[in-house]
Amino acid sequence: MEMQPTPGSASQLTASPSLISVSGGGDAYEVKFRLTAEEANWAEKWARERLAPDPHGDNGVYHTTSLYVDTPFLDIYHKTRGYRRSKYRLRRYGSAEWVHLERKLRRGDRVRKRRDTIPLAEVPYLVDGCNGGWFGQRARDRLFQPVCWIAYTRTAFQSDTSTGPLRLTLDREVRGAPATGWTVPAKIDGRALLPGEVILELKYRANLPSLFHELLAALRTRTQPRSPAGISKYSRCVEAWDLARK
Repeated sequence: MEMQPTPGSASQLTASPSLISVSGGGDAYEVKFRLTAEEANWAEKWARERLAPDPHGDNGVYHTTSLYVDTPFLDIYHKTRGYRRSKYRLRRYGSAEWVHLERKLRRGDRVRKRRDTIPLAEVPYLVDGCNGGWFGQRARDRLFQPVCWIAYTRTAFQSDTSTGPLRLTLDREVRGAPATGWTVPAKIDGRALLPGEVILELKYRANLPSLFHELLAALRTRTQPRSPAGISKYSRCVEAWDLARK
């Protein structure tokens, strides 16, 4: 499966709410929950009955690998002043021959993303000369370097509502490994970062949609009450490999 690049042209139905927010669409929200595999299977069944699978995937399912970058002192990981709210990554879908350059800015549950797309072959040259546009310039200014690769299988659903687009994702088999260079492999052989768990993420505009209220209420009847969980795949990978001490 190869999702086609749509820089600056994604429709409201297919774009993540956080991507729409950067073009004047207001705030977007992302709330995460940690589920067991059984709970995640139930949530997927619930979503398939009410939402549309992401058209870019195989019935909503696709594989993604991301390269996370940081300063030589891991200021992003340590949340040093000036680095507390942003993460920078290069994301590749499946075996596509291009990658997304992303900055994710978070304030609590509110998020905004900036994204551009470049050919995979240009990734090794991001910090050379004038490559990579705004991302390359930021990487050069802040001396960003590759830190780790994180990969998982995502099952995604979406819908358009009266309050804007919404998106539900389930991330399974989250694995991470130290990065060895400026590249984004299609697959990695890393360590499990959330063994036995699945990340449920609800993405929406403005208030929590009624559909998501319904889902969370139904989950509460099946298991112990769930509260939003602060989960950073990047931090998990740094800690799993003890990269902050190297």
